[in-house]
Amino acid sequence: MRTTILTIAAAASLAAPAAARADKVIEAQTVWRFDASTYAMDQGEKVTFKNSDAASPGPHDVTAMDNGPDGKPLFKSETVANGTQTPVVGAERLKTGDYDFFCSVHPFMTATLKVSDKGTPVGGEPPAPQPQPQPQPAPSDTTKPKVRVSLEKRSLRSKRLVAKVSVDEQVRLDLLLTARINGKTRSLGGGRANYTRVGQTVRYAITLTPSARRALRSKRRLTVTVLAGATDTAGNGVTVRSRRVMRR
Repeated sequence: MRTTILTIAAAASLAAPAAARADKVIEAQTVWRFDASTYAMDQGEKVTFKNSDAASPGPHDVTAMDNGPDGKPLFKSETVANGTQTPVVGAERLKTGDYDFFCSVHPFMTATLKVSDKGTPVGGEPPAPQPQPQPQPAPSDTTKPKVRVSLEKRSLRSKRLVAKVSVDEQVRLDLLLTARINGKTRSLGGGRANYTRVGQTVRYAITLTPSARRALRSKRRLTVTVLAGATDTAGNGVTVRSRRVMRR
């Protein structure tokens, strides 16, 4: 059976915190990417998400990988279309630390929000996200694709992990590997492919990033999660996940 190889490039640019307190902006740009891999802010500052991806067929958002005590993401924006912006609710309550986030529509879009020890987190419950006007297309196909995904058993020494995917229609497939390492959810690698073999199980080999391989060197046992986002030709999308314990 043919195996498709997916790779993802890792950027390491670090945004410097501004001297004056102002809203921080996380921006989605053409095509399917955030405008930086890291963003810096002080405690208590507000964060705005702006969608400037003019080529993407779908909207974007900002969603924290880690959940709070209520089981919901620590911070999250509304999902908005190109040309609109919305607050990242909950970011102003974050304490000093690094917080990974992704786009829930395109899970391979990832970045990190770095919160300094300056300022003071805003207390109280975060305000509810403000709804944004959304275009309301009326496609004839409104059924989301059905997706099954699992991870093959592999050693943590491997440079690639293999996801097995089956879908009931042709889709654009986005894959993302994550794991909890030292108390944080880390992105291990990901990529994109066009899934055309309807009804068949396709194996996708996802290459681990260099930083992920370094982080795994000291691990003898680790639970790895694969997220599979599928979008069909009518724009209907769904994201499913599966977990597997990997050993060295």
